Amino acid sequence: MVDLIDQASSSFLVIDAQEKLMPAIDGAENISGNIEKLLQAAVHFTVPIIMMEQYPDGLGPTVAPLKLAANGKAEVISKTSFSCAHHKEFSEKAQLLKTQGRGQFIVTGAEAHVCVLQSALELQQQGYDVFVVVDGIGSRALLSHEVACQRMLAAGITMVTTEMVLYEWIGRSDCAAFKALRSLLV
Repeated sequence: MVDLIDQASSSFLVIDAQEKLMPAIDGAENISGNIEKLLQAAVHFTVPIIMMEQYPDGLGPTVAPLKLAANGKAEVISKTSFSCAHHKEFSEKAQLLKTQGRGQFIVTGAEAHVCVLQSALELQQQGYDVFVVVDGIGSRALLSHEVACQRMLAAGITMVTTEMVLYEWIGRSDCAAFKALRSLLV
């Protein structure tokens, strides 16, 4: 049984949303906008943020609007493996977060059928609860995105939308967080 997303139990992972890759991603503007909303909420709730960058010398850094939305709170880790789970620094950080009660990973980024897929599957195999934000991931080709989503769903990965994450992090309509984050919900 999959639990609801809990801001106190989750970490937010942005995979390879980089300057030279994102312009080629189908629907990049909407995907980036959704990631930006989630980053703003993560900062509000002090949800740990990890931004992975695939070979940044070639693909550049994470796109500027996302770095700005993270408000200096993201840990940025460079990698060359497609799966984040293969990266030593990331794995150590993930284990530390898990020992702190943060066994849920909210996953966004690019490309859905490569780094996102491989990371999600391997994080799940390592015992994390993985929630992939379907409107926060993308590929250069729509078919690749669709097949990646189908494959992750078939493997038991929980697929969610940006609004699902936001509403589950907030939890109630009669709290200060709902009022503070209401602009992200429209």
